[in-house]
Amino acid sequence: PSEFNVDDMTFSELQTSIILNSDGTLNFKDLMRPSKINEEPIKASDPFKYSINSLKFINSKLEYNDHQIQPSFQAHVHSLNGELGPIKSTPKNKIDINFTGMVEDQGKFTSKGLYYQDMNPSNFKLDVKFSNIEMTTFTPYSGYFAGYEIKKGKLFLDLNYTLNNSKILGNNIVRLDNFTLGEKVKSKNSTKWPLKFALALLKDRNGQIKFSLPVEGNTNSPKFSYSSAIKTALYNMLMNIVSAPFDFLVSIFGGGKDIKLIEFVEMTTQLKPENEVKIDNLAKLLKERPDVKLEILGTCAEKEFMTIDAKQAPIIEDSTYKECGIKRAKFIQNLLVQKNIDAERLFVMAGKKNDDSIGLPGAILILKVD
Repeated sequence: PSEFNVDDMTFSELQTSIILNSDGTLNFKDLMRPSKINEEPIKASDPFKYSINSLKFINSKLEYNDHQIQPSFQAHVHSLNGELGPIKSTPKNKIDINFTGMVEDQGKFTSKGLYYQDMNPSNFKLDVKFSNIEMTTFTPYSGYFAGYEIKKGKLFLDLNYTLNNSKILGNNIVRLDNFTLGEKVKSKNSTKWPLKFALALLKDRNGQIKFSLPVEGNTNSPKFSYSSAIKTALYNMLMNIVSAPFDFLVSIFGGGKDIKLIEFVEMTTQLKPENEVKIDNLAKLLKERPDVKLEILGTCAEKEFMTIDAKQAPIIEDSTYKECGIKRAKFIQNLLVQKNIDAERLFVMAGKKNDDSIGLPGAILILKVD
C-alpha cells in the first residue's frame, strides 16, 4: 500500500529504558541495522503517505541510566500519561505534545509544546514543569561535577524553550527548597567553583533559592552542546555573584552601591550622617541571608590627622591607626547586634592603616561563609 491512516494509537504500560553508555553513546543505536558493505541503495519510489491522528500513552514508565559517571545516575519516571499528534507525511505538519508523569516517588512533571515535523532547520516550542523533585537523587552528578554530596533539598523547575531557524532560546526558572550540600567527595572532574559562597548568597531566610538561567545558542554550530551551554550560563551567573556579592544583594534588596564602606567622622567612632542608613540596609541584607557572615575591617587614614597649617600628617605610630580601626569595627558590630544580627556572624578584624590615596576614614565590609 502507498498510504497508511490511523485515528488513534495507544500504548498502555509501555516500559522504556534509556541508557547512556560510558563511551557517550545511547542504547538506541543498537536498534538500528548497520549498513552492509556493497549493499545496494534502496530505490526511490512514490512518497509514502501516512497519518496518525493521535499517539497516546497510558500509565507508562521510563528508566534513565547514565553510566558516564560513577556511581552511575538513575532516574525513574512513571505514571506517564499523555498524547502527541497528529503525525503526518504532510510537509511542516505541527505535532502537539502534552504529557504528565511522576519522577521517583513524589516528584511530578508536566510538559506541553509543539513540534513542526520534517522542517529543516527544526522548529519547536516546549514548556516543561518539574515540582517536588528530591535533590538527593542528583548526588552522583553533584559529587562528580561539584565534589559534594547533596544532603537535602527539593527542586522546582520551569523550562521554557524554543528552536527557530537553528537558534535555540531557553530560560530555566529554578527554585530550590532547603537545598544543602553534604560531605565533600573526591572527584578529579569536580569544578573549582565557589559553590558554598554562592549558595549562601542566594538562599533567603526561608531556605529558598530562586534564580532564572537564560540559555541560547546555534544548533548548527559544531561547538554547540546543550550541557555546555547550561554549564557556561551557570558558571557565569555564580562568578558574577561571588565576585561582587554586595552588588548582587543590593540589586535585590536595595541599599546603595557604596554599602560595603562605612564612613566615620575624622579621628572618631562617630558615623557620618549618610552612613546610618547604610547600617540599616546592611542589617536588612544580613537578615535576608542568614548563612552569610560578615568580616569588619576597620581602617584609619593619615589624612584624618592632617592639619590645615602643616598640610601634612603628624608622625604617629602604626598601632594608633590599628587601634582606631578596631574601635570602628567594634562600633559597627555593636550597632548590628542592636538590630538583632547574631554576634556570632560578625567578626572584628585587626585594624589597618589606610594608605589609600582617597584615605576615606571608615570600615570595609567583607561577606564570608564557612
